[in-house]
Amino acid sequence: MGLQLKVECSSWFTTVEVDEELFPTRSGACIEAMTVAVEGLLSGGYDDFELKEGHSEFTLETVVSCEGNCCMTQHILINAGRHSLADYMKNNS
Repeated sequence: MGLQLKVECSSWFTTVEVDEELFPTRSGACIEAMTVAVEGLLSGGYDDFELKEGHSEFTLETVVSCEGNCCMTQHILINAGRHSLADYMKNNS
């Protein structure tokens, strides 16, 4: 069984399982969890996502977090290979 990590953005959260043996640091595992979560959101896999109270839609904002590790969403998008979307977020945030 892998490491269960909670990933959050402004309107949603989800739990992602990461193989901790592949990542020498907890922060590295968190970066992977954020990448997996954002990829899941972009591919429409909302079944594993929950909306935060007071929100009615899933949005992708400028910061994603995991267990106290915060990262600019554009960097997570680059990690996911979504360079044009990362550029869009960089230029329009």
